[in-house]
Amino acid sequence: MIGAQIAAESAPDGSTFLLSNIVLISVSPFIYAQVAYDPLKSFSHLNFIGAATTPIAVVPSSLPVKTFADLVACTRAAKDTVTFGSSGVGSAGHLVGEFFQCECKVKLNHIPCMGSAPMITDLLGGQVQMSFDTLRQIVPHLETGALRGLAVTSPKRVGAAPDVPSVVEFGYPRLAVENWIALSAPAGLPVSIAVTTHRYVTEALALPEVGKRFDELSIERRTMSAADFQKFVRAEVGEYAPVLHAAGIEVN
Repeated sequence: MIGAQIAAESAPDGSTFLLSNIVLISVSPFIYAQVAYDPLKSFSHLNFIGAATTPIAVVPSSLPVKTFADLVACTRAAKDTVTFGSSGVGSAGHLVGEFFQCECKVKLNHIPCMGSAPMITDLLGGQVQMSFDTLRQIVPHLETGALRGLAVTSPKRVGAAPDVPSVVEFGYPRLAVENWIALSAPAGLPVSIAVTTHRYVTEALALPEVGKRFDELSIERRTMSAADFQKFVRAEVGEYAPVLHAAGIEVN
């Protein structure tokens, strides 16, 4: 958030940009007591760059479920005794967990950890029973069979885990929450700079070497016009803010 604040307070002259993402724009402004920027008014949102999908994974020994539908049924039956881990309060995994509870009408106990690695350690050790984490972190454990991927929170299946269904396939399109990354700049950026920047970034994303690196990071390259991206951000904020407020998540 410090970087986002610095970007928001910088001159809109094309010398300062922000690698924005779902946490900085769609989550943090609504859970932290003091955020010195507005996700809509403080930035010129320029380019959507890509999205890293988030699977819902469980430890088979802790939750003997085979499908996402089984998971919903299991958590409903268990009421509020199931724990889910995330890499921290306000992380993308935490957000997905809150959406899961809202959409599936279940109650979980959130266990925030200090990053993905300790959360996965707790998941493997049975200290938490399920988690929502980035595909890149989870895939190695899917391959060994230590964890089972039940669904990816994207509109469709992804190449890095083609056997894992999308939440849309189970009838939960509103759970298609993606850990997106983008490029933003201070509000008031001149149109000429915005147009030039958008063109350069779009051209860079089309480079084979960039695509290869994104594939290695399990990030799906995706571009859209600046106008469409700004609409996307407004829709995200309008969608997530009520869920986060309803969940009562506050970080001082």
